[in-house]
Amino acid sequence: MDVALTLLLCFVPCSCFPTHSNLVTKDEGWERKVEKLGVIPIHAMVVPGGKVFMYGTDDQGEQGGGLYYDIWDPVSGEHELLKHKTKTNIFCTTLTMDPSTGNVLVMGGDNGDNDGVKDVLEFDSTTHELRKHPLGKMHYARWYGTSVNLPNGDVFVIGGRDENGDASVIPEVWSPDSGWRELPRAELLDLERKNWWYPHTFVNSNGKIIVILHRNRNVYQIDRTDGRGRVRLIGEKPFSSNKLGASIMFDVDKVMMLDDEGGLWVVDIGSSEPSWDRVAKIKTLRINAGLSLLPDGRVAITGGTASAVDKDGGSIGVDEDAAVKYVQIWDPRTNDVHKGPRQQLARLYHSSGLILPDGRVFSGGGGAPGPLVNTNYELFYPEYLDVSAERPQILKAPSNIDAGDVFIIRVDDADAVMKVTATKSGGMTHSRNADARWLNLDFIVLTSKKIQVTAREINVMLPGLWMLNTIDADEVPSVAHLMGVSMAPLPN
Repeated sequence: MDVALTLLLCFVPCSCFPTHSNLVTKDEGWERKVEKLGVIPIHAMVVPGGKVFMYGTDDQGEQGGGLYYDIWDPVSGEHELLKHKTKTNIFCTTLTMDPSTGNVLVMGGDNGDNDGVKDVLEFDSTTHELRKHPLGKMHYARWYGTSVNLPNGDVFVIGGRDENGDASVIPEVWSPDSGWRELPRAELLDLERKNWWYPHTFVNSNGKIIVILHRNRNVYQIDRTDGRGRVRLIGEKPFSSNKLGASIMFDVDKVMMLDDEGGLWVVDIGSSEPSWDRVAKIKTLRINAGLSLLPDGRVAITGGTASAVDKDGGSIGVDEDAAVKYVQIWDPRTNDVHKGPRQQLARLYHSSGLILPDGRVFSGGGGAPGPLVNTNYELFYPEYLDVSAERPQILKAPSNIDAGDVFIIRVDDADAVMKVTATKSGGMTHSRNADARWLNLDFIVLTSKKIQVTAREINVMLPGLWMLNTIDADEVPSVAHLMGVSMAPLPN
């Protein structure tokens, strides 16, 4: 898509999120009020239109509430509790956006015995209906599986536990044209060694799928997903990490992971063998943490617990006395870790964290099981939302582009723009957000109001919903403009 066509067909006003004057705060900090939701947001994703689709429990915050889901509006603060009629229990599924429609695939679920199902649901981002997907079920039942977008628009799914309580060792791929196909030559038997739990899974800049196991430390590469698949061992993780340890891709081929001793690691997954570097210390184990990609490329760490052993002898991190309530922000440029203020509630097992289009950080959930039933959320304001800071503005930008496109955006002051960044919206659950990624985009100032931006190639700027930001010399970001990349047209 060339620049002229992009401007002619897709040039729309920026998404209507709060301006800076609507986000008043003294300094960085948490909103004083804990806000209610209809469910515990075990799963959460920003969808086209800017609302957050979330689900995980029933309306009492209890496991087994497969018929409930919630739609939350970050602008108004209002939420809508809805019920679906599919009879699928969507507790501990995996979710990924379908680029062909802009809807969300909800894959797997609980059969009532903490084992998997083959069901696939579709959340309609426009009507908010949650229904059975017309292309049918997966080949294998999955509970606690992981899914990611692929460069060609397909969706890859791996891991989870099947209906018999065993690992689902054969991954599969969903195509919008033909539905599900299995990858028998990518069978990963290591998943049987208690590694089926939400495997850390990412797509690198070569289009390969990298799978990092938490228990036995092995790292695998999977490719040939257009056929029967292929898998090979390419390395080993040099540290131990709890099954509830967090990970996120914060830059091209760069993944941040937390270890069992408070170490913060960066793994480069772009070469034939991953390289590892322990770059910082966050002082304590922090399982069940939420990782959120800030518009400037830093990573906010919210929630979690410093104990992997619960008072009842369990190992899912529900000890409220060990809760870590302060936010930490890691800067990949310097590897400094900033310790910020504390939130009010413990966010333990089944909590979630997300960056919102207006730059705030959502931290919600926790419970089922747990000492708290957190059908609620809190909002964190990073320091760039300080009242003294005037935010740059994106006035107009394309609603949709293709990866690799050159496109033009209109801003309030082009000379003040120091960076143009993009953050992919992904599905957050269980300390994982496999689809999320952050990019620093090349740009050229054309006039005092116009900037020409170059999107990255398809293996890097994967199909899906992206948040586009401009950032000034003081590291203050604009409110994000929601933009579809190599996907169905976004609603105006």
